[in-house]
Parts: sequence; structure tokens; C-alpha cells
Amino acid sequence: MTTENSPQGHGVRPEDLEKLKQELKRLGEQVGEAGRLLWHSPQRRALEDQIQEGLQKVSQEFRTLFDELLASETAQKARAKAEETIQTAAGSPIVEDIQEAMTAGLRELNEELEKLLGKLNAYIAQTREEATKEQDQE
Repeated sequence: MTTENSPQGHGVRPEDLEKLKQELKRLGEQVGEAGRLLWHSPQRRALEDQIQEGLQKVSQEFRTLFDELLASETAQKARAKAEETIQTAAGSPIVEDIQEAMTAGLRELNEELEKLLGKLNAYIAQTREEATKEQDQE
């Protein structure tokens, strides 16, 4: 990745950041679609209570953990150090390489999720068709 278009000749190019944002947006949309498909599946209805209870427990545990971590002096020091490190690394070629790798990885992940969503849609359609046939036979 070159940095000729970026300010001061180093750092991440805006068009590369845009590509990364697009891949993250695409990932979010596909994860949302997968969640929607799973949410409306017959199998989900059977597991709803268990999942809801588990998610509530996990959520509470994370909330408690994050509250404790954020309140700690260590977290405040780590946050300040992280901000300092980000500022130092902003012009580094390593950051550019990491961004390229993240974008490529997200692109591959999105492609695999697209395939999975296709299969999931087909499975749900088949399940609905079979359920309709069973109801028609009754």
C-alpha cells in the first residue's frame, strides 16, 4: 500500500479506510441477515427460552466485568497508553499492512457468510415447504 495520497506522505489513505469501512458494513449486514433468518426459523422457537436466559446471564457477566475493568486505575492507565500508542503508530507502515490484512480478511469472511446465508435460506425454505406439505396431508 502506498501512502502518496495521504497527508504528509505517510499514514493510511482515505480510500483504503473507505474499503475497510465497506467490508465492516457488509459484514454487519450479513451477520444481521443471518441472525434474522435464524430468529425466524422453527428451531429457534424451540430454543428461545434457553437462549434468552443464557444471553441474559452472559450480558450481566460482561456488564459487571466491564464496569469493574473500566473503573480500575489500571484500565485508565491502559487507555491513556493505548491512545499514545495509536498516535505513534498512525504513520507506521505496519499499521498500513495490518489494515490491508484486515480488509482482505473481512472480504473473505463476508464471502463465506454469503455462501452460508445462501445455504441457510435454502434450508429454511425447504423446512417451510416440508412443514406446509405435512399440514396439507393432515
